[in-house]
Amino acid sequence: MNALTEIPAGRLNAVPPLPRARRKAIRLAAGEVPPKEATPGEPSDGGRFGSDALAFAAAVTPSTDLPSAVATMATGHSLRSAEPIESGRSGSAPRFLDAALDPLADDRAACAALFTHVAGEPPDAGLGTRGTPTTVARVDPTLTSAIRESWLRRQAWHRAEKALTLQAKAICRRLVGGDKTLAERLYKATTGKTDHDLKGTAFLAIAPLVAARDAIEAERLGIEKHIVKLGAQTPLAEFVKATHGVGMLSLAGVIGEAGDLGLYANPAKLWKRMGLAVMPDGQRQRRVGGVEAMDHGYSPKRRSLVWTIGDCFVKAGGPYREVYDARKAYEVARVDEEGKPFRPIVCHLRAKRYAEKRLLRDLWRHWRKENV
Repeated sequence: MNALTEIPAGRLNAVPPLPRARRKAIRLAAGEVPPKEATPGEPSDGGRFGSDALAFAAAVTPSTDLPSAVATMATGHSLRSAEPIESGRSGSAPRFLDAALDPLADDRAACAALFTHVAGEPPDAGLGTRGTPTTVARVDPTLTSAIRESWLRRQAWHRAEKALTLQAKAICRRLVGGDKTLAERLYKATTGKTDHDLKGTAFLAIAPLVAARDAIEAERLGIEKHIVKLGAQTPLAEFVKATHGVGMLSLAGVIGEAGDLGLYANPAKLWKRMGLAVMPDGQRQRRVGGVEAMDHGYSPKRRSLVWTIGDCFVKAGGPYREVYDARKAYEVARVDEEGKPFRPIVCHLRAKRYAEKRLLRDLWRHWRKENV
């Protein structure tokens, strides 16, 4: 049987056979020439065929059927380098070799089985470039997905609440002629128990907005309780419970904005995600325009989340308040280029930023520590 005519249209026969490459592949499959050692980071076939080159070369050889090609791949040779075949993109293939080498199995099914991986797993099935296990997060992805969706929904509802409140206050301001102080009094009287001459008129004007806001607020409070329950199932639950000044909702917010913390290679990448990185030019990560915006990747909403968390532990106290105090003492002792001390607000913001980064680093460490 000519395997070339039997292979389904796809990636194996997507590369047009070249006479010279075919001859070389045939000799390589027959063992006449040893596999060429590739330099690190560069495939020995020059990138012409990719990691499935040997399977392609054996398959397009008229005298070789597909199970033989699979058997050749199972011997552990690869044109990518002298690595075992499971070190490349076909890392999940060994678990399908039994089905692929079954002589009663259809060639098309064997081909599909070889280049199919289990749903939900990476193609390498947890193997690195040399077939060594890599550190991957073991947290159930459905849990992090549920936290992220619940957090984003909570944020959307919270923004709707604020928008409705501002609209109601704008109506009150219009009724009193634009004075903000009088408008605030009218709004409090309308939504509270105090009296005001325009309370009845303002109530009729803002009642639909207040009713909609109250309904959204009730839903938001309910989903916040749900988020706290989800956060208690994460690897950081015990750490957060034992840390004064940091709440479960804050933890859920970090996961909601950053995702699975175990997927970040180091704390600096998490800092970059949350808007706390230091750029190569020494400047802080911030909102900029032009082509630099792509490099900064700054998100004000993510930065504001960490900012709020920092405010909480600075006011509430706890271990990160101690980190803040120690860093602030260091910043106060410093001087600028002119020998003048920095302003108190500058020392405060620098110390607060330092403590926020320390918290993110500790969250990242505990997340990975609990999953190793």
